[in-house]
Amino acid sequence: FADAGLLPPKTTGQLLTAAAHFHDPRAGRHGIAWNAARGTALGHTFLMTLADFGQPVLDLRPIAGGFDTDALATAPYAVTIDTPAGLAAAAREAGVARLLQVSGIGATLNSPSPYIRARARGEAAVLDAFPDAVMVRPASLFGAGDALIRSLAMLSRAPVVPLFGRGLTRLQPVWVEDVAGALARLADHTAPAAGLYELGGAETLRYRALVAAVCRHLGRRRVRLAVPFVLWHLLAMGLSRLPSPPLTRDQLWLMAKDNVASREADGFAALGMRPRGVREALPVCLGPPR
Repeated sequence: FADAGLLPPKTTGQLLTAAAHFHDPRAGRHGIAWNAARGTALGHTFLMTLADFGQPVLDLRPIAGGFDTDALATAPYAVTIDTPAGLAAAAREAGVARLLQVSGIGATLNSPSPYIRARARGEAAVLDAFPDAVMVRPASLFGAGDALIRSLAMLSRAPVVPLFGRGLTRLQPVWVEDVAGALARLADHTAPAAGLYELGGAETLRYRALVAAVCRHLGRRRVRLAVPFVLWHLLAMGLSRLPSPPLTRDQLWLMAKDNVASREADGFAALGMRPRGVREALPVCLGPPR
């Protein structure tokens, strides 16, 4: 480095600058080279590179001169590369102008659902590492090939469609492309943005009404049967032993609470957008009415 008039790199940017300087394939010299053999070799090289640049793969406690590794065998460490906190910290260190965290309506630490509590912890961790991050909470997503509308269409094949409870939970399904459009607008860091957006579709309807809309679109007259949530939870507990259960208790806890955008939070209107309603988009999800 001294012969080239460069300082040893300490950041990713400095590393790339040095690599570009030394890169000369005609002389058989490459600025960056690593063991890219499939499997362990590539993974090991990648993880060592992260560690070299101050981003250990575990959420080790920072100490003077590095990280505390005294309790590696016993502490409940989490992987940092795929956690909200790790991504937010990496974004901050990289000088990212705006960070969007996609969560979900109803994220709270008071939920009985581990999944919903994890959403809330993810939001808090991102804001701790990146205080100016924008939280985006969409309502239940739907679109072509989705899980929500397609599952209702499959249920409607039976003569009786079971409801979650009495089917009175209020939903505000949001078209996935509308959410993508909102994220694209919010990603423009030159435009002002609030700290929280809750994105709901153009219409709010109860679960039983959504089931009826799907059946009507498919030309199916079906009986809707109220099933108590306690029975659904018993079923989900039994299905939990399957490798990929079709129903989970987390889904039931989500269905027990209204999933509607708060009037106190900014939404599509603040972005100058008009979202689609679920009934107007059913032809895209299920084909023409029958």
